[in-house]
Amino acid sequence: MKRLSASALRAFLPWKVWLPIVLVVLTLDCSFDAFFWQIPRVREIPESGFSEADWGYRISLERRRLMQPKPTGSARVLAFGSSVSGAFDPHQVQGLVQAHRPSSRAEVRRLNLPGIQPSEFRLVFESEPMPDPDVTVILFNLLDMLHPAPEYFLNPVLPYAAPPIALWRAKRDHLGIGDQLELGLSQLSNLYRYRKQIRSCIRNHTSTGLRWLLAPAPPGAWGIHADGHTERRFALEAQGRAPFRFEYFIDPEWISQRGRVQLEFRSDGEPLVTRIESEPGWKSLELELASPPARVEVSADSVWNPRAGGASDDLRLLGVKLKAVPSRSETAGAQPYRYPLAEEGDIEPKLRIGGKRGGEADRAWDEQFQANTHSGRRMRRFRDDKLARRDEPFVVDGEYLAIQKLVMSFRERGSKVLLVNTPDNPRILGLYANGPYYRGYLDFFRSLAEDPGVEFYDWSAALPAEDFNDGHHVNYVGVIKLGRAFAEMVERALPEVRGEAPK
Repeated sequence: MKRLSASALRAFLPWKVWLPIVLVVLTLDCSFDAFFWQIPRVREIPESGFSEADWGYRISLERRRLMQPKPTGSARVLAFGSSVSGAFDPHQVQGLVQAHRPSSRAEVRRLNLPGIQPSEFRLVFESEPMPDPDVTVILFNLLDMLHPAPEYFLNPVLPYAAPPIALWRAKRDHLGIGDQLELGLSQLSNLYRYRKQIRSCIRNHTSTGLRWLLAPAPPGAWGIHADGHTERRFALEAQGRAPFRFEYFIDPEWISQRGRVQLEFRSDGEPLVTRIESEPGWKSLELELASPPARVEVSADSVWNPRAGGASDDLRLLGVKLKAVPSRSETAGAQPYRYPLAEEGDIEPKLRIGGKRGGEADRAWDEQFQANTHSGRRMRRFRDDKLARRDEPFVVDGEYLAIQKLVMSFRERGSKVLLVNTPDNPRILGLYANGPYYRGYLDFFRSLAEDPGVEFYDWSAALPAEDFNDGHHVNYVGVIKLGRAFAEMVERALPEVRGEAPK
């Protein structure tokens, strides 16, 4: 057998190194969808909100869910909109609908794309067909309509919600070479398309791993307030070998805000039992633990807020109330990490003006608007955009035509359409609400609702200033308050979808 010459061997060696690397990369790229979306996200929600990588992950995950057929016998409710659609909590709405109408079996989904406009949503829904929703909830604010999406600009979260090749076809005549190349590479390679999510994932897991190695272990009990209320996730130390008796209280307001509560009990990572509570009151549970002493970890599928129910001025996001409260020494220390980006129902605990109410809240908002800060300048710019149109005649063009076509498209697919004008901070709303432009704006959406399959809800004045984080985004208290109204709205639409007579 003829041996390779030294020069031929040197030429062959790089292939022995690079060919396996290329094959591994291609394998990871082709199998990306099968493994990446199963990796838990360990990043805490930052005070400043989500990054582009975070939004891209959430949007991509929700788009994948929407591509799946709806459960047999269920009605699918799809809510979508720009960042203002954060006022619609799909987990809360689904829980309330199922509690009030168990026969409805509604599956509620939301596609929340910050900064996106109706014309861009048309690209999303027309580029990649998905199972038709039975009820479509379109959430919008006046700001979404004032500035048509420029053809030469590509919203950075859009390629996560629609196939890059479809975006390239729609905008190729107006995009620069760099943007076109970006879309082309994103279509060819999942590793390139989701590179920011991959970097974020690696960075977050590395950071979490280092903190786990270097930080002291969490205490046996955690997530419990001094008054016995718990957070959404908490743990208790189980001592002795007798069955562990667990007594807890489900607050009536929790059931009122969520419809039902699911509690999962674990020990040493192993599932013990799942409880679904639909009635308030004291509950008890006995757990057989394999090797006490052990730590029993409890996770609720939702939280509730006393202020949102008018029960008190307590702003905490709470879980159950314990009959036996651990001592302070037992619950001191850091809590374990959570996985917010892979879970529904998480609410960012952010209140821009703190817990102020009434006149105090109004004064705090005036200070925020006038402050020489990034958020202050941003809020003033949005306010000025609305004020600039106040006295102009209303004309149906641009984004109004786009939302009109969206409504027609969903109606042709047999979907009931619910149009929702989301709340505005009353500190701004009163400045332009009585002008001819805004009156024409509302009349336009009322005209769309002349179709018996379309309904329009004007909730612009639904909340006080204390329930906002800026001029048009509600805080978590406002989200919980609106949940019951959204659930009632969806419930009224479901009988028509199923061909039933309203009760």
